Amino acid sequence: MLDAPTLFEAGADRLCRRMVSVLADETVRLGRICRRDGLTEQEALTRMHAQQSDDFYIDRSDYTLDNTVAVSADNMDNMLAVLGCAHPGESD
Repeated sequence: MLDAPTLFEAGADRLCRRMVSVLADETVRLGRICRRDGLTEQEALTRMHAQQSDDFYIDRSDYTLDNTVAVSADNMDNMLAVLGCAHPGESD
């Protein structure tokens, strides 16, 4: 699993079997960034607008997960199974 903001731009997506983008509504992302990084709303918006659009990631991904709301453990298990992923500590 790779977590890289520049994965596509660097061409590292060629190293991956599947591409999964995890996205959330802009309002939710804004609140999360402000809380996590201690930024003002304007600072967070500036950072967000410097990033690629959601459509950029959707167009390049095999799967897109909506992270706007919390995901239950059962739903996460189902998503991992569809992707052919094992839980951490389990063999793939």
